[in-house]
Amino acid sequence: MSSREIPLRPRAPQQRFSAPLGDYTLEFSFYWVARFEYFRVNIRDVTGDAFTLTNGRIAHPDVNLLSGLNPRYGRVYMHGQPATLTNLGVRAHLMWEAP
Repeated sequence: MSSREIPLRPRAPQQRFSAPLGDYTLEFSFYWVARFEYFRVNIRDVTGDAFTLTNGRIAHPDVNLLSGLNPRYGRVYMHGQPATLTNLGVRAHLMWEAP
């Protein structure tokens, strides 16, 4: 399987962006939850008619954010250290593995 990093901005408590992943374009929304010190992630497929894949998943290292969904999207996960405001995209990387 091939994998690649999806760029993230450090020190951004909220960010939304789209990334072409294989035959699909997914939109990611990252939200910092200060009380619990983690990022909550929403993911939408915006390839054609946009629809939500998942809301409120937590960005833990090596946990597939698309787990339980159609495997055609592949695997999207955080790699490295647990994501914080200061290390997001630096030591905590968002990765995609093709199906």
